[in-house]
Amino acid sequence: MGQGAVLVVDITKAFTKTKPHKYINDEFHKLHKVTYGRAFEYHSVELMTARVSASASTTRNNLQPMAQQQNLKRSKIQKREIRLPNSTKNCNVNVYRRETLSAGKVIRGPAIIEEGQSTTVVPENTKLTVSPQGGLVIDILDTKKLSKKLETDLNNPIHLEILWNQLISAVDEAAASLLRSAFSTVVRESYDFSCVVTDEQGNALVQATDSIPSFIGTLPDTVKHFIRRFPSETLFPGDILITNDPHMGTGHLLIFPFVDQFSMVQKL
Repeated sequence: MGQGAVLVVDITKAFTKTKPHKYINDEFHKLHKVTYGRAFEYHSVELMTARVSASASTTRNNLQPMAQQQNLKRSKIQKREIRLPNSTKNCNVNVYRRETLSAGKVIRGPAIIEEGQSTTVVPENTKLTVSPQGGLVIDILDTKKLSKKLETDLNNPIHLEILWNQLISAVDEAAASLLRSAFSTVVRESYDFSCVVTDEQGNALVQATDSIPSFIGTLPDTVKHFIRRFPSETLFPGDILITNDPHMGTGHLLIFPFVDQFSMVQKL
């Protein structure tokens, strides 16, 4: 379905069938119906790409590289004053370089592990152990001492960033669904579309990473227009609003903004 869109179909069992082509065709239409809610059996199916997977036996010791058993170089353990997550006070912690940590090394939090690509914060009430493969394994020592602070605290920059990325991920998934199901080459090839999440007043919160800027400016106004004409309390799950009003929409008749509503259990 759509211009250039594809569905990935498992055709492994086709090679055991007397009519493999018919089996592949039927499996495609079944998956299409599950994915999009309908199937077009009268359309021909085009095989775009075949992916082949192979496996071979191996030994357990070769699955992962082993970490160094002893320090290749010594590094002075530094001290640094930081503020740990869910804490209101600063504290001095040990700062380690990851390349100096050998397999079996145990570090009790609070501490910091630094490396070129990332920083690992070892909180209080936890223990970090370097695995034989060099991984950093953090264990919670006493679950009763865990912080009871809500993870939706938007004053916490870490929680805010996590929530922000989750919203972007959700709207990017909506954009991917639009691309998969689009018949228009303008949408599929030129990415001439936008997906935006707004609040209940119609103010834009987050946009898809592939969104066209011109639509980003008009979509919130369109949503506010919808809210004035169709208040949210009058809508039901499954209701979708569509318009091509050039004055209250995007500016010309060829664009069709559509809006679906969803509710959250808690307000942020």
